[in-house]
Amino acid sequence: MIFKTRYEYSGGWYTTFTSGDGRLSASTHMTWSQLLSLCNPGGQLDTYDGKPVQRRVSKARARRFAEYLIDRITNEKRFVIPPLILTILPPSHSDLVEMGLDPFDKELDKFPYEPTRNELREARLMKRSTVVVNDGQHRVLGIRMAFDIMRKKIKDEKDRKAKNRLKLLTADMERNDICAQVHVCFQAEEMQQLFADINANASKPSRSISLFFDKNNEFNDSVAKLILESDVLRDRVDLEKNMPSGKSDKVFGFAGLVSMINELWPAHPKGKGLDHCQFQLTLAVFDTLAPLWNYGTPEQMRDAGITPHLVFLKGLMRFCSDLMAEDLEHFTVRLEDSLLSIPTTRDDYLHRCVDMNGRLLTKPVNECLVSSRLKTIFGMKLSPVEYSAERDLKAQLKQLEDAAKQQQGER
Repeated sequence: MIFKTRYEYSGGWYTTFTSGDGRLSASTHMTWSQLLSLCNPGGQLDTYDGKPVQRRVSKARARRFAEYLIDRITNEKRFVIPPLILTILPPSHSDLVEMGLDPFDKELDKFPYEPTRNELREARLMKRSTVVVNDGQHRVLGIRMAFDIMRKKIKDEKDRKAKNRLKLLTADMERNDICAQVHVCFQAEEMQQLFADINANASKPSRSISLFFDKNNEFNDSVAKLILESDVLRDRVDLEKNMPSGKSDKVFGFAGLVSMINELWPAHPKGKGLDHCQFQLTLAVFDTLAPLWNYGTPEQMRDAGITPHLVFLKGLMRFCSDLMAEDLEHFTVRLEDSLLSIPTTRDDYLHRCVDMNGRLLTKPVNECLVSSRLKTIFGMKLSPVEYSAERDLKAQLKQLEDAAKQQQGER
């Protein structure tokens, strides 16, 4: 995201000498209120000099960050906002000098002075400067959205005491600090390279490890405890991969396991931990299904079968959830009796979650078609969504059959 500064900003900028091309960068901090005085975030692809220098802003992603901030602030809990990385496009060299970021003199091939490390300078960012958010655009937009949400809460709140509390929290938000690392660039190509360097060399961790370390989410914590309790899961879950692949000796990824157990308990409140009964039933499900993952190595199972693949696993958990809902008392006995009848080859799920070339199909409808296949085998009633998916599949197969007959006739 690119924005023109609307107000002059003054503050202490802690300058550091950067190795490489020898340019100075600066570190600073500002309040959320000051940040939003500078920023005017939007949802378009950002361009400078007619060239794109950023990706599009996802408003849904920014809103999730805003909701995270609101939840932590209103419940008076700690929150974390990683530092931003900004680029300044000063309108003139004189502004750079005023900011303490003297430009590199290309004609002399040197700085007009010897750059100094770790020097604290008072700097002003002029009103007409252009600033690019190279890293943190969703944080910036999320902060703006958080203020919008709080203002709406204040407007809608009828209780005077609650309204005053929201006003105080909003005032505190305005004074919250955020850190930023600031670079100076002169061309679009420099900003593009900065964006590439950030995303290629400082990439974010996998979703699995983020979920595993998230102790504020009780559901994820329940899944982590399940791994320790279950003989089936204990040594088969990769905590750093969403789903294992290749020669990995793991069968499940933590993120995939979380989504599987969500399918097993679809009505469970988001973020809440499993109660004792749910925990024990989940253990029973994996203990009973253990033979599905006990043949060959994980690599062999991935290459030859369907059972370690997430689209099948989520469909299987949907089936287990409905089987449990039908007869909780005899659930584990029925599941164990049905185990030998569960199809486990890719050919058994052709057009459901495997295409004609053997590639996996991973849309939600494919998970639905796996569960409907299993429920049909065991004479269970299909849900309206499953019935609709089966009807669409039947129509698709009819079209494929007609097309094949037409080709044979033309020959």
